[in-house]
Amino acid sequence: MKRKIVTIILFFSVLSISAQDIKAKTSINWETHQLLINIDIKLDKSIYHIQDKKIKAQNELYAIFPDIVKESTISIILSSNETAQDKIIKNLSILNYIENFSAENFIETNYLSEDLSHLKSSFKIDLYKNFAPIFVNHDKTIPINPILGFTASYDYTGIIIYAIDNLNLYGTDKYKEITPAVFPRLLDSEGNIFLSQNNIPVETIKKWGYMTYISNEKDIPKERVGNYPLKILASGLYGKYGTDIVIPIDEAKKILSRKNNIELLKKGKIVIICRKEQLNSFKEINVNLQ
Repeated sequence: MKRKIVTIILFFSVLSISAQDIKAKTSINWETHQLLINIDIKLDKSIYHIQDKKIKAQNELYAIFPDIVKESTISIILSSNETAQDKIIKNLSILNYIENFSAENFIETNYLSEDLSHLKSSFKIDLYKNFAPIFVNHDKTIPINPILGFTASYDYTGIIIYAIDNLNLYGTDKYKEITPAVFPRLLDSEGNIFLSQNNIPVETIKKWGYMTYISNEKDIPKERVGNYPLKILASGLYGKYGTDIVIPIDEAKKILSRKNNIELLKKGKIVIICRKEQLNSFKEINVNLQ
């Protein structure tokens, strides 16, 4: 029997594959900065040998994987006013990088279901190591401006910012919880932006991002903040999505008045404490090809 060829469109791309039921579920864990993708492919009943069924499903999996990555990532918030989709619309060449995402490089598990009717695969993509560099467009960093004059401060080993509660959205009378982003910024309470993506070496971003989100202070790695971190209560949020963090100006001065503390910013030694519920998101992609 001749089988139908069905065309599916997944975010700016067209892919023709044999009729299959493909389902994908994705989640983002901001604490581990991992994008997790689980893909389930129904095996072709018209093929007799199980190994041939698996090979066919696996080939289709590898073919469709970049498209599922696109669908999984377009809603990720990059910065205070941009999602990944916004950035891609402005610069379509970014798609070329995503299309080069190979399933073989990210696969964690790959097995047949107990009844041998489905191929189940899981993948992990590191948001900082694998995803963020696609959107980094600076070769040289912009220096962080120090504050001149005397400010009572110390040489700290890291920075912890508490952003657990609803916070005032700067310049409005609204309150909201922080929204995790790939490239958040830091502002002082007078509205001065003193840390953004362009201040950070690309190597730092690839290593672990320049800020990380954690729900339990006990889980903060020592290598991230050391033994004597500066602890700050966030005073507000900024931006369309509420991703940027506002801190009291006196706390900003403690950072910007000392060379050592400015280096902490450039090395990504910043931890944001949030509620656990703020740090996980889920998305289901159903690709039903009949």
